[in-house]
Amino acid sequence: MIIQLNPNWRLNAAPPGWMVQRRLVREDGQNIGDEVWRTIAHCGTLNFAIEVCAQRLIQFEDGVYDPEALMQIIGQLDAIKSAADDLAHQVHESNILTRR
Repeated sequence: MIIQLNPNWRLNAAPPGWMVQRRLVREDGQNIGDEVWRTIAHCGTLNFAIEVCAQRLIQFEDGVYDPEALMQIIGQLDAIKSAADDLAHQVHESNILTRR
């Protein structure tokens, strides 16, 4: 499963965990212009992958960040993590029901 966060960032399921990946375009060599997905981190859980991705997005992007905007992002991340927990629980319950 791949969760595309934006055109340049995605989470890629890689059992038993998740990979945080960033899209890069080759700027030199024989394959100039080719898109590649570089793995930035391997994470054991979806929630941790979301946290790592949020941190890396801020690290890799230039700019000055308004503290209030960052607090809104943190609030939204908490909501995303909660939704991920709910989804994981639903998948787990579905797996249990299909095994019966």
